[in-house]
Amino acid sequence: MPIDDRKFRFAPHCTLSSLAYVLPIEGGRWQATNDGGDVSTLDDADFHRRCQSIAAADHGEGVYSVVAPTELGVVRKFVLNVEDKTVSLEGFEEPIALDEFRKMAVRATADGRILASFAQTLSKQMDKCRESGLADDHLLDIREMAALYGDSTDRFELREHHMYNIESGEMSDGLDFMALMAKISAIGNPAGPTHKRFPLEEALEGWQEVREHPNYMKQGVRFMFDLFMRDMLGKFPDDRVTMISAQSGTDDAQFSEKLEEAGFELAGMLPPFEGRNALPGYRTGDVAFHRARGVDVVVFSDFMGTYAYAWPTEEGGKFEIPGMTGLQIGGFKFG
Repeated sequence: MPIDDRKFRFAPHCTLSSLAYVLPIEGGRWQATNDGGDVSTLDDADFHRRCQSIAAADHGEGVYSVVAPTELGVVRKFVLNVEDKTVSLEGFEEPIALDEFRKMAVRATADGRILASFAQTLSKQMDKCRESGLADDHLLDIREMAALYGDSTDRFELREHHMYNIESGEMSDGLDFMALMAKISAIGNPAGPTHKRFPLEEALEGWQEVREHPNYMKQGVRFMFDLFMRDMLGKFPDDRVTMISAQSGTDDAQFSEKLEEAGFELAGMLPPFEGRNALPGYRTGDVAFHRARGVDVVVFSDFMGTYAYAWPTEEGGKFEIPGMTGLQIGGFKFG
């Protein structure tokens, strides 16, 4: 099949790599085991030149995109084919499935500077491309990928789509990093967090405060959380809300049933949260509202999993469950 070079005229660049599990070993070296089971050893300089972190611990162990030694400095243009979710790669006669391409490529500038692995989330790729100041073509490509995932039935592709919309939509709660740190580090209730004061562990283990979740650092995520929850929370601060979650398909997602068994009564059902114009296409299932033992808890599911959020009833402003007609939550009206 002849290669049509015209399609690559305005295309961004990538360099080829492989996904590998990398861990430090003696002598300042690194051992890399790729997804095919092949093992190789990198010296420290090689590790820093060739490895792009996907997920790693502080000491370096983790999953990386490892650029092949023969591909360092070699760049190829690529084009996303939206219709069939494949990628045309300069020099390749046949397109590659997008899923495979994400495992085997790293975004690069035209002169070979590595920007971000395709195996990273779209939001991380976007951040790294923005930071470089050299990747407008990649930002356009990321936007195209996010739009493609919007029609997907795969929950991880849907998450990529929604997180991209949140992070690129310039939604913000107005707090910069230092203001956020001051807020979440402020002295909380001296009696402790909600899950300690109202023993939610009796129903479910693993509760934590929202401020401990990594996504809480994202201004758009805080904005959306407040949009959904503010009418129920009253004056209770977002960052002190207690939460727990479970991925869809797990056996640990029967939150409402376990709460009721532990004495947290079901006070009523609320309609779904919807993203509407702020987060197009996002919708949860119905929301179970529990009130008992001095605590309010809402439980709901979306395409990624099941979630429960809890806060003290008195400090939250005693939210009253209205009739189902005309119910309004977080700025959105239902019914």
